[in-house]
Amino acid sequence: MKDIIKQKKIKKRKKLKRLSYSITAYFIFLFIAFYFYPFKETAKLSGIQPGERLKNDIVAPYSFVVSKTKEELDEEKQKIIETTPPVFVRDTTVYERILNSLESSILPEDVKKISKRFLRRIYRKGIVATRSYLYSDSVLLYERGKLTTVKTAEILGLEDVYSLARKDAFSAFRKDTLKQKAFLDFVNRVVKPNMIFDSLRTDSLRQARINEINPILAKVYKGEVIGKRGEVVTPEMVKKIDALRGTRKKYFTGNLWKYWWLRLIYFSIILILGFVYFYRMHPEYYFSISKITVFTISYILPLVVASVSFGQNISFFITLLPFSGLLIATIMEEKSAFVFSLFLALIISIYAGENVSILIYNLVVGVTAAMTAKIIKGRFDIYLSMFFTLIGALLLSLIINYNLNDNFSGIRITLEASGASILFSYLLFIGVLPILERIFKISTDFLLAELSNMNHPLLRELQEKAPGTMTHSLIVGNLAAQAARAIGVNPILARVAGYYHDIGKMKHPAYFIENQREGENPHDKLSPKMSVLILEDHVRDGVELAKQYRLPKEIIGVIETHHGTTLMKAFYNKAKSGGQEVKEEDFRYRGPKPRTKLEAIVMIADSIEAAARSLKDRSDENLKDLIHNIIYNRLLDGQFDEADITNKELKMVEESIFPYVKSIFHPRIEYGEEQGSSKEPKS
Repeated sequence: MKDIIKQKKIKKRKKLKRLSYSITAYFIFLFIAFYFYPFKETAKLSGIQPGERLKNDIVAPYSFVVSKTKEELDEEKQKIIETTPPVFVRDTTVYERILNSLESSILPEDVKKISKRFLRRIYRKGIVATRSYLYSDSVLLYERGKLTTVKTAEILGLEDVYSLARKDAFSAFRKDTLKQKAFLDFVNRVVKPNMIFDSLRTDSLRQARINEINPILAKVYKGEVIGKRGEVVTPEMVKKIDALRGTRKKYFTGNLWKYWWLRLIYFSIILILGFVYFYRMHPEYYFSISKITVFTISYILPLVVASVSFGQNISFFITLLPFSGLLIATIMEEKSAFVFSLFLALIISIYAGENVSILIYNLVVGVTAAMTAKIIKGRFDIYLSMFFTLIGALLLSLIINYNLNDNFSGIRITLEASGASILFSYLLFIGVLPILERIFKISTDFLLAELSNMNHPLLRELQEKAPGTMTHSLIVGNLAAQAARAIGVNPILARVAGYYHDIGKMKHPAYFIENQREGENPHDKLSPKMSVLILEDHVRDGVELAKQYRLPKEIIGVIETHHGTTLMKAFYNKAKSGGQEVKEEDFRYRGPKPRTKLEAIVMIADSIEAAARSLKDRSDENLKDLIHNIIYNRLLDGQFDEADITNKELKMVEESIFPYVKSIFHPRIEYGEEQGSSKEPKS
């Protein structure tokens, strides 16, 4: 009961996670559809440079503003920084302290008198530490919570004070150098600035003025003539034209809200239908980075091409939908490619102004490429697919142009655009597919065909080092392919995964029963725990080999999970019979458990092949019971808890595998030797 509840919770979490992924992807795709929406109205305004002559009158269709450039705004900010007057705070205690110091000094009375008069004069003006603060015509003095403007000319720096002191000393004590020196020494010793630079208030004032900068350079009103035909383009005119083009991208023509709400509804409905289909039919796509990447590439590139082509009035027949159809059909399946092409063609038709002809054209070329992808068994077959798609595209574009009564020149341009885009789609596919195969280790039919070749280094090495394992793997591959076909998993991938699932046994082939000669079993000399370690290692060794040879991640997953966390009963029972205290978990494989239908299928096929080979009575009834019991016991053991395989699909796997198991392991008719001496059945 606990296992059932746990399984339900896992499935619920997966469902919620998948739902959140699909909603996120939906809004991203919706944003992309809007972002690349073409603005044909802006095409005639692009590329206008100062000095050339206008080919048409340009009149503002509505009011808009011309914003200042970043350079212009930066220049204004720098000017504010340089011209904002510094803020000072007056320290009234400085003057008082100096007067007290003067009164208590031993200076002669006449020197004190001159000093007092001098101090009054200079501190009335105000003293700063250095004139470098006085870079503007005036400064601001902060006193009693208010800012007062003071002219820079009225403020003294310390260097000014010393200069004035020398003049006053010479004037007051013309012939008495001792008093001159006493006066100057006093001034130099005690005079301090009473106007202190306030950096915080200065920076705050600068920032406030920067915040007041108007980002608008000019305002152009509806109906205003920006430039007339034949007029020489000026830099100011270019700014207005660029602003108009930018505004049109935001506010197209007609009723803004109605226009955009309609497109929002169109795009939303199309994408919702698409996402609901894939959510219901292929939920596993939402957990695959490689498939999400393929969908994103297949979605963005055609929209970018359509946006540029339609926006610049180049041609409605330039399309990359064949690329998208091919890529999705090759990496996923033809039905997914068909549905994707349908929804993408609908979006592109909206880009073309709800043009039904463009919808039909894009749908036909996309679907043709997707449907012909199934004939591609080798890389050369791509050209055959391209031929069919190209013929279909050219015929359809010719029919559409004929119905539009286009002239010969227009038809020629359309055919050239159509043909070139189809060729480019296939060239792009040929270039992109190997990159995606390598980066994401995607198992395309091309790659699987290469991996299924018995001359592949890994398979050749497996045949040489572990021929028994090789035979076992070939049967497992064929069993897995039968099961995969029954529940909609790629049978080619299942077969190849079966071929490679036991490559880790090459390291110690003699420790696996299918490679042992009669009567020789190295495990007889080992403790059960040591035997367990050796068996466990073949999974890890297999994963390392698979990564070294850059096998697809689906195959690596199969190698990693084909034993799940199953119990090695032979060694567990051996340990128990030896009187040892044993824990069951010590005799289980480390896992992980199968996480996909493919991994579950190969686990089942692997177990059935090994068990059927050791079965003595291979009657139909016994084989059926064997297959059923293996699947049922794996289910009870929780091996499929993390896999997205249902009980109904497990039943379909059971039914699909039996005929093949029967054909391989059926009891053979016994033929007596010429002497008639043998009566034992052979198998």
